[in-house]
Amino acid sequence: AANAALIAGTMAWIGGYAGLPLPFLSSLAAALVAFVVVGTAATRIGRARKGELGVAEPNRGRRSAAHALANAAFGAVAALAVPLAGWPRLVSVAAFATAASDTLATEVGQLGRARPWSLVSGRRVSVGTPGAVSALGVLAGVAGACAVGTVAVALGAIRPSTLPAVVGGSVVGTTVESLLAAAGAPLGHHARNLLNTAVGAGAAIALGGAH
Repeated sequence: AANAALIAGTMAWIGGYAGLPLPFLSSLAAALVAFVVVGTAATRIGRARKGELGVAEPNRGRRSAAHALANAAFGAVAALAVPLAGWPRLVSVAAFATAASDTLATEVGQLGRARPWSLVSGRRVSVGTPGAVSALGVLAGVAGACAVGTVAVALGAIRPSTLPAVVGGSVVGTTVESLLAAAGAPLGHHARNLLNTAVGAGAAIALGGAH
């Protein structure tokens, strides 16, 4: 949470220096905070069960600064690029929504009773296998994206009509990340998270247009 607050504060400082309107920055910062809240909650849910499976996050679920940066960097940069470079608002919101989707899909999906499967082989695999997916995880991921997108809509960051594109983009982003992990792509976890948010944002634009 502290790492995300630092990122949000940096967004506000740079945006204020550049003369960007505070309400605009606040609405996108709120999307970042929403990601942090749902992500933190998902990480702490079922910690005992995750510990038994050997997939619990260390440090009582506290994410490192590198993890926070990998998940939030693209969305934060995109938030500043909206007014400065003419990027669609959808880009930043979709990036944060994709980060939330990926986190919830992983953390909640690990708690399912059924074993997940690999998108590459189509076979059942052990919980914690890189790139493994489950029905519970997919549903949790969609719920996470909806939560972040709904906050953004409520605060006027994006139009209600673009919410489906945000959610759809997040599904595309998390799916690509799972495929890369399952295929053993030579990318570290943080690099995949960063790419995940960028792909999710790009897919949202393709689905919802430049809004």
